[in-house]
Amino acid sequence: MGKILPLISSLHSEFMEKRHWEELKQITKQDFDPYSPAFNFADVLKLELYRFENQVNEIVDNAQNEAKIEKKLKKIESDWNGQVFEFEELKDATKIFKGMDDMMEFVSTQVMTILDALKRRDLMFDFMKEKIPLVDSVGLFITMNPGYAGRTELPENLKALFRSCAMVVSDIALICENMLMSEGFQTAEILAKKFVTFYDLSKALLSKQRHYDWGLCTVESVLRQTSKLRRADPDVEEDRLLKRALRDFNLPKIVTHDREISKNLIDDLFSGVKVRDKFDAELKKLVILAAKELGYNTSEDGFALK
Repeated sequence: MGKILPLISSLHSEFMEKRHWEELKQITKQDFDPYSPAFNFADVLKLELYRFENQVNEIVDNAQNEAKIEKKLKKIESDWNGQVFEFEELKDATKIFKGMDDMMEFVSTQVMTILDALKRRDLMFDFMKEKIPLVDSVGLFITMNPGYAGRTELPENLKALFRSCAMVVSDIALICENMLMSEGFQTAEILAKKFVTFYDLSKALLSKQRHYDWGLCTVESVLRQTSKLRRADPDVEEDRLLKRALRDFNLPKIVTHDREISKNLIDDLFSGVKVRDKFDAELKKLVILAAKELGYNTSEDGFALK
Protein backbone atom coordinates (compact mmCIF):
# COMPACT_ATOMS: atom_id res chain seq x y z
CA MET A 1 0.00 0.00 0.00
CA GLY A 2 2.90 2.32 0.75
CA LYS A 3 3.85 2.38 -2.96
CA ILE A 4 0.41 1.99 -4.53
CA LEU A 5 -1.32 4.97 -2.93
CA PRO A 6 1.21 7.59 -4.18
CA LEU A 7 0.97 6.06 -7.67
CA ILE A 8 -2.83 6.22 -7.62
CA SER A 9 -2.61 9.83 -6.46
CA SER A 10 -0.27 10.62 -9.36
CA LEU A 11 -2.58 9.01 -11.91
CA HIS A 12 -5.43 11.15 -10.62
CA SER A 13 -3.67 14.09 -12.33
CA GLU A 14 -5.85 16.36 -14.47
CA PHE A 15 -3.21 16.18 -17.21
CA MET A 16 -3.73 12.45 -17.90
CA GLU A 17 -5.21 12.11 -21.39
CA LYS A 18 -6.55 9.07 -23.23
CA ARG A 19 -3.17 8.47 -24.91
CA HIS A 20 -1.47 8.27 -21.52
CA TRP A 21 -3.97 5.68 -20.27
CA GLU A 22 -3.29 3.67 -23.44
CA GLU A 23 0.42 3.66 -22.54
CA LEU A 24 -0.47 2.39 -19.06
CA LYS A 25 -2.55 -0.41 -20.60
CA GLN A 26 0.42 -1.49 -22.70
CA ILE A 27 2.74 -1.50 -19.68
CA THR A 28 0.41 -3.41 -17.37
CA LYS A 29 -0.87 -5.63 -20.24
CA GLN A 30 -4.41 -5.23 -18.92
CA ASP A 31 -7.52 -3.75 -20.50
CA PHE A 32 -9.57 -1.27 -18.47
CA ASP A 33 -11.63 1.88 -18.90
CA PRO A 34 -10.57 4.61 -16.44
CA TYR A 35 -13.51 6.78 -17.54
CA SER A 36 -16.14 4.11 -16.72
CA PRO A 37 -18.30 4.71 -13.61
CA ALA A 38 -17.74 1.04 -12.77
CA PHE A 39 -13.96 1.48 -12.57
CA ASN A 40 -13.12 1.38 -8.83
CA PHE A 41 -10.33 0.97 -6.31
CA ALA A 42 -10.39 -2.81 -6.57
CA ASP A 43 -9.77 -2.57 -10.32
CA VAL A 44 -6.79 -0.30 -9.68
CA LEU A 45 -5.29 -2.82 -7.23
CA LYS A 46 -5.53 -5.53 -9.89
CA LEU A 47 -3.21 -3.49 -12.12
CA GLU A 48 -0.34 -4.11 -9.64
CA LEU A 49 1.05 -0.65 -10.28
CA TYR A 50 3.85 -1.16 -7.74
CA ARG A 51 5.55 -3.42 -10.33
CA PHE A 52 5.71 -0.53 -12.80
CA GLU A 53 6.51 2.33 -10.44
CA ASN A 54 9.14 4.01 -12.70
CA GLN A 55 7.04 3.68 -15.86
CA VAL A 56 3.94 5.09 -14.13
CA ASN A 57 5.86 8.08 -12.80
CA GLU A 58 7.34 8.66 -16.25
CA ILE A 59 3.89 8.63 -17.89
CA VAL A 60 2.57 11.15 -15.36
CA ASP A 61 5.62 13.41 -15.79
CA ASN A 62 5.24 13.29 -19.57
CA ALA A 63 1.56 14.16 -19.25
CA GLN A 64 2.40 17.22 -17.15
CA ASN A 65 5.15 18.37 -19.52
CA GLU A 66 2.96 17.87 -22.59
CA ALA A 67 0.19 19.89 -20.93
CA LYS A 68 2.61 22.78 -20.37
CA ILE A 69 3.71 22.64 -24.01
CA GLU A 70 0.11 22.56 -25.23
CA LYS A 71 -0.69 25.57 -23.04
CA LYS A 72 2.23 27.52 -24.53
CA LEU A 73 1.24 26.53 -28.08
CA LYS A 74 -2.32 27.74 -27.47
CA LYS A 75 -0.94 31.07 -26.21
CA ILE A 76 1.29 31.40 -29.27
CA GLU A 77 -1.66 30.59 -31.53
CA SER A 78 -3.80 33.15 -29.70
CA ASP A 79 -1.10 35.83 -29.98
CA TRP A 80 -0.54 35.24 -33.70
CA ASN A 81 -4.24 35.05 -34.56
CA GLY A 82 -4.53 38.75 -33.86
CA GLN A 83 -1.67 39.69 -36.16
CA VAL A 84 -2.29 41.24 -39.55
CA PHE A 85 0.36 40.86 -42.26
CA GLU A 86 0.68 43.13 -45.26
CA PHE A 87 2.55 41.93 -48.32
CA GLU A 88 4.08 44.08 -51.02
CA GLU A 89 5.13 43.00 -54.46
CA LEU A 90 8.84 42.57 -55.04
CA LYS A 91 10.56 45.45 -56.75
CA ASP A 92 11.23 45.02 -60.44
CA ALA A 93 14.98 45.09 -59.74
CA THR A 94 14.79 42.01 -57.52
CA LYS A 95 16.16 38.92 -59.22
CA ILE A 96 16.02 35.31 -58.08
CA PHE A 97 19.01 33.31 -59.31
CA LYS A 98 18.48 29.77 -60.53
CA GLY A 99 22.13 28.80 -60.29
CA MET A 100 25.74 29.97 -60.37
CA ASP A 101 25.71 30.50 -64.16
CA ASP A 102 22.63 32.69 -63.87
CA MET A 103 24.27 34.77 -61.14
CA MET A 104 27.54 35.18 -63.06
CA GLU A 105 25.62 36.35 -66.13
CA PHE A 106 23.82 38.94 -64.01
CA VAL A 107 27.10 40.19 -62.46
CA SER A 108 28.64 40.43 -65.91
CA THR A 109 25.75 42.66 -67.05
CA GLN A 110 26.17 44.92 -64.02
CA VAL A 111 29.93 45.29 -64.54
CA MET A 112 29.40 46.11 -68.23
CA THR A 113 26.84 48.79 -67.28
CA ILE A 114 29.35 50.46 -64.95
CA LEU A 115 32.20 50.29 -67.46
CA ASP A 116 30.05 51.78 -70.22
CA ALA A 117 29.05 54.66 -67.93
CA LEU A 118 32.73 55.31 -67.16
CA LYS A 119 33.60 55.38 -70.85
CA ARG A 120 30.86 57.92 -71.50
CA ARG A 121 32.00 59.95 -68.44
CA ASP A 122 28.42 60.05 -67.17
CA LEU A 123 27.63 61.92 -63.97
CA MET A 124 24.43 59.86 -63.51
CA PHE A 125 23.58 56.48 -65.03
CA ASP A 126 20.88 53.82 -64.93
CA PHE A 127 21.83 50.89 -62.72
CA MET A 128 19.29 48.10 -62.11
CA LYS A 129 16.42 50.39 -63.23
CA GLU A 130 17.50 53.13 -60.83
CA LYS A 131 19.34 56.35 -61.66
CA ILE A 132 22.41 56.75 -59.43
CA PRO A 133 25.48 59.07 -59.40
CA LEU A 134 28.74 57.74 -60.80
CA VAL A 135 32.03 58.16 -58.92
CA ASP A 136 34.73 58.11 -61.59
CA SER A 137 37.32 56.60 -59.20
CA VAL A 138 35.26 53.44 -58.75
CA GLY A 139 37.17 50.15 -59.10
CA LEU A 140 36.15 46.50 -59.35
CA PHE A 141 38.52 43.77 -58.17
CA ILE A 142 38.28 39.96 -58.13
CA THR A 143 40.68 37.74 -56.20
CA MET A 144 41.20 34.59 -58.24
CA ASN A 145 42.20 31.26 -56.75
CA PRO A 146 42.22 28.78 -59.68
CA GLY A 147 41.81 25.14 -58.77
CA TYR A 148 41.15 25.83 -55.08
CA ALA A 149 38.63 23.45 -53.47
CA GLY A 150 35.12 24.88 -53.37
CA ARG A 151 35.85 27.80 -55.73
CA THR A 152 34.04 28.37 -59.03
CA GLU A 153 35.85 29.47 -62.18
CA LEU A 154 34.71 32.75 -63.70
CA PRO A 155 33.00 32.53 -67.10
CA GLU A 156 34.88 33.94 -70.06
CA ASN A 157 32.46 36.83 -70.67
CA LEU A 158 33.15 38.11 -67.13
CA LYS A 159 36.91 37.52 -67.32
CA ALA A 160 37.05 39.60 -70.50
CA LEU A 161 35.91 42.70 -68.59
CA PHE A 162 38.91 42.60 -66.24
CA ARG A 163 42.64 43.01 -66.59
CA SER A 164 44.65 40.23 -64.95
CA CYS A 165 47.70 40.83 -62.78
CA ALA A 166 50.07 38.42 -61.07
CA MET A 167 50.38 38.16 -57.30
CA VAL A 168 53.19 36.78 -55.16
CA VAL A 169 52.49 33.46 -53.43
CA SER A 170 51.80 33.96 -49.72
CA ASP A 171 54.78 33.47 -47.42
CA ILE A 172 53.09 31.06 -45.02
CA ALA A 173 56.12 30.87 -42.72
CA LEU A 174 56.09 34.64 -42.24
CA ILE A 175 52.31 34.66 -41.68
CA CYS A 176 52.64 31.89 -39.06
CA GLU A 177 55.46 33.69 -37.31
CA ASN A 178 53.53 36.95 -37.10
CA MET A 179 50.33 35.30 -35.89
CA LEU A 180 52.19 33.36 -33.20
CA MET A 181 54.14 36.47 -32.19
CA SER A 182 50.93 38.48 -31.88
CA GLU A 183 49.66 35.89 -29.39
CA GLY A 184 52.77 36.25 -27.24
CA PHE A 185 54.77 33.19 -28.33
CA GLN A 186 58.43 33.79 -27.49
CA THR A 187 59.75 31.17 -29.94
CA ALA A 188 57.47 32.17 -32.82
CA GLU A 189 60.16 31.91 -35.53
CA ILE A 190 61.18 28.34 -34.61
CA LEU A 191 57.60 27.16 -34.16
CA ALA A 192 56.54 28.72 -37.48
CA LYS A 193 59.23 26.72 -39.32
CA LYS A 194 58.04 23.49 -37.70
CA PHE A 195 54.45 24.38 -38.54
CA VAL A 196 55.16 24.98 -42.23
CA THR A 197 57.40 21.92 -42.45
CA PHE A 198 54.59 19.72 -41.14
CA TYR A 199 52.14 21.00 -43.78
CA ASP A 200 54.66 20.78 -46.61
CA LEU A 201 55.58 17.18 -45.72
CA SER A 202 51.92 16.23 -45.21
CA LYS A 203 51.10 17.50 -48.68
CA ALA A 204 54.01 15.53 -50.16
CA LEU A 205 53.79 12.25 -48.20
CA LEU A 206 50.11 11.66 -47.47
CA SER A 207 47.66 10.28 -50.00
CA LYS A 208 45.46 12.55 -52.08
CA GLN A 209 42.04 12.95 -50.47
CA ARG A 210 39.22 15.34 -51.39
CA HIS A 211 38.91 16.62 -47.82
CA TYR A 212 42.64 17.21 -47.27
CA ASP A 213 43.54 20.89 -47.34
CA TRP A 214 47.10 22.01 -46.59
CA GLY A 215 46.59 25.62 -47.70
CA LEU A 216 46.60 28.98 -45.94
CA CYS A 217 42.96 28.74 -44.75
CA THR A 218 43.68 25.56 -42.78
CA VAL A 219 46.94 26.99 -41.46
CA GLU A 220 45.12 30.04 -40.08
CA SER A 221 42.45 27.82 -38.48
CA VAL A 222 45.06 25.76 -36.63
CA LEU A 223 46.91 28.90 -35.53
CA ARG A 224 43.69 30.30 -34.10
CA GLN A 225 43.20 27.01 -32.26
CA THR A 226 46.75 27.27 -30.92
CA SER A 227 46.02 30.78 -29.64
CA LYS A 228 42.94 29.49 -27.78
CA LEU A 229 45.02 26.73 -26.18
CA ARG A 230 47.61 29.28 -25.05
CA ARG A 231 45.00 31.50 -23.44
CA ALA A 232 43.48 28.47 -21.69
CA ASP A 233 46.88 27.15 -20.46
CA PRO A 234 49.30 30.11 -20.31
CA ASP A 235 51.85 28.19 -18.22
CA VAL A 236 52.25 25.27 -20.63
CA GLU A 237 55.40 25.18 -22.79
CA GLU A 238 54.92 26.65 -26.27
CA ASP A 239 56.11 23.63 -28.25
CA ARG A 240 53.69 21.41 -26.33
CA LEU A 241 50.80 23.71 -27.23
CA LEU A 242 51.66 23.73 -30.93
CA LYS A 243 52.16 19.96 -31.03
CA ARG A 244 48.79 19.43 -29.38
CA ALA A 245 47.07 21.84 -31.78
CA LEU A 246 48.58 20.12 -34.85
CA ARG A 247 47.65 16.69 -33.53
CA ASP A 248 44.10 17.44 -32.35
CA PHE A 249 43.15 19.55 -35.38
CA ASN A 250 44.58 17.33 -38.12
CA LEU A 251 44.42 13.69 -36.96
CA PRO A 252 40.60 13.44 -36.91
CA LYS A 253 40.46 14.10 -40.68
CA ILE A 254 43.39 11.83 -41.58
CA VAL A 255 42.35 8.52 -43.14
CA THR A 256 43.49 5.30 -41.44
CA HIS A 257 46.40 4.42 -43.74
CA ASP A 258 47.83 7.96 -43.45
CA ARG A 259 47.49 8.30 -39.69
CA GLU A 260 50.75 6.61 -38.74
CA ILE A 261 52.72 8.80 -41.15
CA SER A 262 51.07 11.94 -39.77
CA LYS A 263 51.79 10.91 -36.16
CA ASN A 264 55.44 10.20 -37.00
CA LEU A 265 55.79 13.60 -38.69
CA ILE A 266 54.52 15.39 -35.59
CA ASP A 267 56.71 13.30 -33.26
CA ASP A 268 59.82 13.92 -35.40
CA LEU A 269 59.24 17.68 -35.53
CA PHE A 270 58.66 17.84 -31.78
CA SER A 271 61.17 15.20 -30.72
CA GLY A 272 61.04 14.41 -27.01
CA VAL A 273 57.98 16.61 -26.41
CA LYS A 274 55.28 14.70 -24.57
CA VAL A 275 51.70 15.91 -24.87
CA ARG A 276 49.00 14.59 -22.58
CA ASP A 277 45.61 13.80 -24.07
CA LYS A 278 42.89 16.16 -22.90
CA PHE A 279 39.30 15.07 -23.41
CA ASP A 280 35.96 14.58 -21.66
CA ALA A 281 36.09 11.00 -20.35
CA GLU A 282 32.33 10.80 -19.78
CA LEU A 283 31.59 12.06 -23.32
CA LYS A 284 34.08 9.56 -24.78
CA LYS A 285 32.33 6.72 -22.95
CA LEU A 286 28.94 7.78 -24.32
CA VAL A 287 30.30 8.18 -27.86
CA ILE A 288 31.79 4.67 -27.80
CA LEU A 289 28.49 3.26 -26.51
CA ALA A 290 26.49 5.03 -29.23
CA ALA A 291 28.98 3.98 -31.94
CA LYS A 292 28.73 0.33 -30.88
CA GLU A 293 24.93 0.48 -31.07
CA LEU A 294 25.24 1.83 -34.63
CA GLY A 295 27.57 -1.01 -35.57
CA TYR A 296 30.82 0.98 -35.92
CA ASN A 297 34.21 -0.50 -35.11
CA THR A 298 35.34 1.33 -31.96
CA SER A 299 38.50 -0.72 -31.45
CA GLU A 300 40.49 1.70 -33.60
CA ASP A 301 42.67 3.99 -31.50
CA GLY A 302 41.23 7.49 -31.35
CA PHE A 303 37.93 6.62 -33.07
CA ALA A 304 35.73 8.08 -30.33
CA LEU A 305 37.85 11.23 -30.05
CA LYS A 306 37.11 12.20 -33.65
